[in-house]
Amino acid sequence: MTDDPNAPAAQPAPTWTRAYETPTARKVVSAGLQLAVDATASIRRASIYIGLLALGAFGPAVLLLLLAIGRLLGNPDTAALIVSDPSRLFYEHPGIAEPFLYIYVLLITGIILLGAISIDAQAMAIAILGGQAADRPLGIREAITRARQVFWRLAGAGFLVGLASTVVALVVTLPFAKPFETNTGLSFLGSMIGALVLTPFAFAATGIVLGDVGVTETLRRSMTLFRARPRIALVVTLFTLVTSAIQSFAIGAGADIAQRVGELLHLGLDQGGVQVFLTALIVLAFIVAFGSLTFTIAAIVAAPQVTGFLGLTYYSGGLDRARTVEGAPPRRFLWVSVPMLVTMAGLLILAILGLPTIIAVQL
Repeated sequence: MTDDPNAPAAQPAPTWTRAYETPTARKVVSAGLQLAVDATASIRRASIYIGLLALGAFGPAVLLLLLAIGRLLGNPDTAALIVSDPSRLFYEHPGIAEPFLYIYVLLITGIILLGAISIDAQAMAIAILGGQAADRPLGIREAITRARQVFWRLAGAGFLVGLASTVVALVVTLPFAKPFETNTGLSFLGSMIGALVLTPFAFAATGIVLGDVGVTETLRRSMTLFRARPRIALVVTLFTLVTSAIQSFAIGAGADIAQRVGELLHLGLDQGGVQVFLTALIVLAFIVAFGSLTFTIAAIVAAPQVTGFLGLTYYSGGLDRARTVEGAPPRRFLWVSVPMLVTMAGLLILAILGLPTIIAVQL
């Protein structure tokens, strides 16, 4: 140690020098959940950010759809037709097909944006949890920066693993599928088996965000980690399946609560005036809540994976690529990336341009 006041300040040790604890298969979930609890403040802020992105992606199309449904319900004939036989709606009123096709395009574009946002949410969750585990928490800007750095790698790995899982699920379910039936239970079982078969790739996402490797390399390393500790990888996969089911339940419960609030306040799209405004407000709030819940679930799902990866590799140096170095010039930062901002602005403009078409529909 030196007493020289002009001596340069000691730089923080690289992230990967921290000695992580290797968890057992029994403790990987509890350790991961504790990690998520420790990062609650950061997760909360990031969840609001993701919720607002979801609103920007889906809000314009939903508002236009609500207006169109309100127009249909405001006419007694079309309202009765929707209740009795909605399949005849476009046959008896062909003039509404074009406006609804317009809305359909906006909805599909919004869904694609939501898919991109979900990839960002996964990367941000892993980055925040990894920084917390390293005792060097990442700010939300740094987490967003890291998400953008690894976006295409995460998308590529997710596509390959998802494709393989889908193929496995189809091979398992096709011999037992019944034509002209929903086969919901069988599809769920097939998806679960597909996810379990792909357990060797349980650490693919953390390998990209924390390990800073490419798509094929992260899949190869994930298989290596699986061979070293297969029980940890299996627990991580099972936990992902359980939390996915919880997410579906939570979204359904939230929609049910929103519906009950609407009934309590006598809201509806056929009421007009203030009621329509309040209904739209509740729906938009639900979209924000959906986005926030998506991020929170992503963080909970990622927590055991992060704990297991760090315990097996002792490495999270990929996060250092997104950290702000003290004394360095500030990086140029945009809260919303240019492609996403342009797409969201385009959706909003198209929704505004579509308003006269919806209002002018002849019923």
